[in-house]
Amino acid sequence: ISSFEKIKDNIDRTCLPEYTHAIYEGDFAISLAISIHSDVPGLSYRIKIYKNLSFDIFSNELPVSKGDVNHICASESVSKFTEIHNILAFLKNKHVTSPSSNISLASKLIQSSQEEPISNAHLEFISQQLDLH
Repeated sequence: ISSFEKIKDNIDRTCLPEYTHAIYEGDFAISLAISIHSDVPGLSYRIKIYKNLSFDIFSNELPVSKGDVNHICASESVSKFTEIHNILAFLKNKHVTSPSSNISLASKLIQSSQEEPISNAHLEFISQQLDLH
């Protein structure tokens, strides 16, 4: 991949995992999968690629360490289309959640809801208890 603009024009959509969608905004591109198999639809996984070709990856709204995909992309930025395809395939298979990731997600959601003044102390207590696990 020689430039960010090449991603939109040249990525082979037939190689993307099933139900993966691409969104292109000015400074970044996102490939994501939406899960509709639960009561509340949500993002199963995504990769966000920036103009400088660096990227961030997420599974179930939680960041995934780039160390988890070192065997696919050893650098901080993507350089081949196959790296994008393979990272998405990795994330698709990773979306099974562990109890610890569920606790992390619950803690994250509670912390984000603490902006509401009602029962803030109660939510803070719950968040602290979750962080102990």
